[in-house]
Amino acid sequence: MTIISADLHVHSMASKRPSEWFLQRVGARESYTDIDTLYAKAKEQEMTYVTVTDHNTIEGGLELMAKYPEDTFLSVEATTYFPENKCKIHILIYDITPEQFTEIEQLRKNIYTLRDYLFSENLAHSVAHATYSVNKKLDMDTLEKLILMFDVFEGLNGSRNRLYNEIWQKVLENLTREKIDILIARHGINPLSEEPWRKGITGGSDDHATLFIGQTFTSSVIPEDEKKEYFFGKEALINAIREKRTSCSGRCNDYKSFAFSIYKIFCDFSSRKDNHNVSGIRELINALVFNGNRENGLKNWVTRWKIKRGKDVKDKLLLRFFDDVQAWAQNEDMDVEARMERIYQNMATLLDGYIVMLCESLIKDFSKGDAGKLFKNISSSLPLMFISIPFFSSLKHLYMDRDLIAELKERYIPCKGEEQKRTLWFTDTIDDLNGVSINLKNYMKSFEERGSQIRFVVCLPESRSHILSSNTINLPDIFSHTPEFYNSYTLRIPSILNAVENIYKYRPEKIIISTPGPVGLIGLLMSQLLGIPCSAIYHTDFAYQAEYIFNDEGISSFVHRYISWFYGCADTIRVPTAEYIKILETEGYKREKMKVLKRGFEIDTPDYSQEEKMRFLKSKSIPSGYTLMWAGRVSKDKRIHFLADIYKDVKKLHSDVNLVICGDGPDLEELKSYLMVEEENSSQKSALNDFFSQNNSVKSNANNNNSSQNNFGQNNSNQNNSNQNNSNQNNFSQNNFSQNNSGQNNSGQNNSGQNNANQSNLFSEHRKNKVHVQNRIFFTGRLSTEELMKYYTCSDLFVFPSTTDTFGMVIVEAQACGLPVLVTDVGGPQEIMQDGVTGFVLPWNQMEQWVHRIDTLIRLKEKMPEKAQAISDKAREYVKDYFSWDAALDDILNDSKNSVSVQNVNDTFLIRFLKNLDILSPAQETHMRRRHVGHAVSIPSSVYSATSISAGHLSLSASASNGKGASFTRFGSLKSPSEQRDVKKTDSQKNDTQGYVPNAKVCA
Repeated sequence: MTIISADLHVHSMASKRPSEWFLQRVGARESYTDIDTLYAKAKEQEMTYVTVTDHNTIEGGLELMAKYPEDTFLSVEATTYFPENKCKIHILIYDITPEQFTEIEQLRKNIYTLRDYLFSENLAHSVAHATYSVNKKLDMDTLEKLILMFDVFEGLNGSRNRLYNEIWQKVLENLTREKIDILIARHGINPLSEEPWRKGITGGSDDHATLFIGQTFTSSVIPEDEKKEYFFGKEALINAIREKRTSCSGRCNDYKSFAFSIYKIFCDFSSRKDNHNVSGIRELINALVFNGNRENGLKNWVTRWKIKRGKDVKDKLLLRFFDDVQAWAQNEDMDVEARMERIYQNMATLLDGYIVMLCESLIKDFSKGDAGKLFKNISSSLPLMFISIPFFSSLKHLYMDRDLIAELKERYIPCKGEEQKRTLWFTDTIDDLNGVSINLKNYMKSFEERGSQIRFVVCLPESRSHILSSNTINLPDIFSHTPEFYNSYTLRIPSILNAVENIYKYRPEKIIISTPGPVGLIGLLMSQLLGIPCSAIYHTDFAYQAEYIFNDEGISSFVHRYISWFYGCADTIRVPTAEYIKILETEGYKREKMKVLKRGFEIDTPDYSQEEKMRFLKSKSIPSGYTLMWAGRVSKDKRIHFLADIYKDVKKLHSDVNLVICGDGPDLEELKSYLMVEEENSSQKSALNDFFSQNNSVKSNANNNNSSQNNFGQNNSNQNNSNQNNSNQNNFSQNNFSQNNSGQNNSGQNNSGQNNANQSNLFSEHRKNKVHVQNRIFFTGRLSTEELMKYYTCSDLFVFPSTTDTFGMVIVEAQACGLPVLVTDVGGPQEIMQDGVTGFVLPWNQMEQWVHRIDTLIRLKEKMPEKAQAISDKAREYVKDYFSWDAALDDILNDSKNSVSVQNVNDTFLIRFLKNLDILSPAQETHMRRRHVGHAVSIPSSVYSATSISAGHLSLSASASNGKGASFTRFGSLKSPSEQRDVKKTDSQKNDTQGYVPNAKVCA
């Protein structure tokens, strides 16, 4: 048995026109490989025969045959075109004569004519890199036409990546008679062979830089007993190609070897141009990797740089680079690929050093106002950045036809079951105290348990890598910075070239990005270079947070433009809620790119009895009473001072109210200072005091009915009569209820605009004394998930006044533990609860309503604990029904186009709420449903006295007309969050403490 072989795709210096823009810009040739070197390299790799396939020329081939006639043959790579779309195709044609080449040159402008000529002359040929779009016009129809027209294809091209080569080979192997018949019917092209579904395969290095000649090749086996039937010599190989009896073997390019091929061509170009201005690094690469006299070349350049070195950081970086290279360059046994690997690592280290230098300069020099030094450092880094470009352009080049390859794979390669895409999920936050980190850890755990082909890409120092799960890729960090204004977050920058290498090795098919930081940028870059779909999750409104934190229009504007650009580059934007899709659409985001991100919840929550709850609180030294809870990152953008003021005013009404703050953050100490101060109420002009002083009055008329202004600044349809008393109101005053009754008079008082004495006395009594808050406030710090669930379970109400959250995972967690929630009418949290069923949506800037709602819920628990428990039960059921973890995992992996948001309850939510509390009879429900929402509907006073609850924008108030019932009115809705973004702060908004409402807009 005899094996014959040849590299059937090689270029020499006769190929003059490069395809890479880097080489085009400098005016270099496509190749600088001379014929003698080409022949010698092929023989070093034990090729039986040698040929050269230059583009549309036989100049190099004729020289090769003239010098080495015994084992060479004349070949060419002809560029031809489909006339219908001008798509370029390269055809490798072997063992031709000069006369045949002349004819080929005349016919190659039309691929159909050229094909007929090749078959008529019985010329051995192979379609080169068929899936590579030479001029960006190759599509599936064109590729299918090639399958019908030709019988031999290059199955292994050394300059392409292995993935594409493997897929193309499988496509050719899976062709059948039936598939060919379908293609014939589709395209109307008749194959010229008897078995067009059986394809021949060739292989070639497609080398342009002398680096890999003969390392990818075509071979054919000739059995001993069949030798007589075949020609001997090169004719045996040519016949094997014609008869489709060849196979392919060898290496494929990766982005590093492709980039170094470009370097090699550029270095050859520079040396032939006698260019003495070539960068020291580029010539060092040439000396170490490509030339034989490595030791002398290295010593010369190290000496030169040591002489030229200065005291600047960049000079020290370069010197360290040369010293590192010198440590391994003396090893003559290292092959070219090993040297490429070593020099790549050294270049990665050098680039990292420059990036660190720039980051330090940005922080130090920019803060000092030394822009000159900053720009100097940037300028000195540009040459190295330029040298790194081939690594990125080579990735883009190797993966430019991914969509076509994916379609090929789907059509022609049988899939065993539903194949899951290899996915990388990039995030800058994984170990921080925020909802995104917690949510991502849940995803990590779930994907790991399910054995999913998904990896999370993070950047943590080596000392913290032990916390990561096995499905994590930890990029080495080279620089970290914790800003003074936000000390709970550390910005980390990964090593760029090392990050590219780690990501490339995984061969991802899809990228998900959670954050627009450095790690997220790496993910975005790789999605562009690899040509794979990218889905970016809009977890956080960074532009609004920047406005909140800096209160600087310039900074917030810059952040806004950057965030818009970042998410605009993604193929799909996953948004936490439907409301936020509307907000982003008003800011210019494309509606068709946005989809709601499904969320899941899969954590075991405690199921405590009342005794167990009390025992837990006691173990934490939390006294008995009503416990308010908040959890998250303690920062100004969460409106924690608004929360503090709410608590202070509630404390004036109920002395046994606790406040538990779970979490850590940059403003924790400030919040502690703000809360842990004993205040004198008489000197404090709180929002609640201002509110009641302005609104506890009525406008009346002795002879006519009048409508009064209720406590929420909304119309109250109840009318008063100067001769009527409100016995119900007296009862509420005796029970210390705070009701919406500013337009009502107590028994024995006339309708002259005086304050409600009982209510006024109720609040003034509280305001006479100091409010001691210290012994009822608890800061837990950072908690484990299990411990946090216990706090949720044992608290009474979750208060979350944030307007910057796009989702708010703590809202889901709280409800899962049976904890009712209060949220604002701005942002995402309002969409992940049921207003009037599992909690309440309140105006973001009206503290009085927050205080009133908490007061009402406290009294509900005191008077009707079973009704309060019903709200808790509904909260648990809601999370169980709407937050399926399996559905969430499937949604993010499949990027379903039918994603839907969790819907809020509709306009009948008050009916549902009252029905859930079992205090609405069927007859009353029917009556309410028949009446148009917005009209007064009679509700028994027993219902009102039992609940005293306003659900959403529906406010209940006691009737002043006859004492037999109450009515409700649906008032005009507040402005939508998108409209609120442009609302100027008004005097009524000044109750929002410490000026933490943005000056320009309110957004979520």
